[in-house]
Amino acid sequence: MKHICPDCLRKHAEAGPCPRCGKEAPKVVDELAIRSTVQRLHKKANVYRERISAGLSFLVIGITALIIGAIFFRLSYKLDHSVIDETIYILVTSSAEFFVAMCGLVGGGVSALCGLVWSITWAFKRRIILHDINEMRETNSFEVSRTPTIFEIWWAKLVYAVRQTIFVLGGRKSKEAKGK
Repeated sequence: MKHICPDCLRKHAEAGPCPRCGKEAPKVVDELAIRSTVQRLHKKANVYRERISAGLSFLVIGITALIIGAIFFRLSYKLDHSVIDETIYILVTSSAEFFVAMCGLVGGGVSALCGLVWSITWAFKRRIILHDINEMRETNSFEVSRTPTIFEIWWAKLVYAVRQTIFVLGGRKSKEAKGK
């Protein structure tokens, strides 16, 4: 279990003074102290949500630039007039379309990748804060447990769905057997 410092909102392992700010956590926790700390954590979670939105904006801009780059890459193919019988297209790397295509593909790829990483990173941090808020409200203390990873949550939901499916299918089989 970790403890959240009500002053600097950092987690630390010991129940004693905070290693960062040096202030001692109160022994008796009243509802007002929990409420003010939860409000400050909510404000921090809102800042993280804004950072997630900024990352998603870069993701959308990057995908748009990738699409434009792909269109211009297709436009950089020119018809070869030296062959009369067939229609042959040649990639012209000296054309302006090819330059725009490469700028769009590279810039869009970097923007989309950075936006995706930025959004996922801040989403995980926000999820940790929201877990801490819920646990502080439930236990009415500054002591919080480890936040489960997203894979643990998905695994639990998958197991639940499989159990429900087995229950529903098993229930139908038993009803059919009773009817015969």
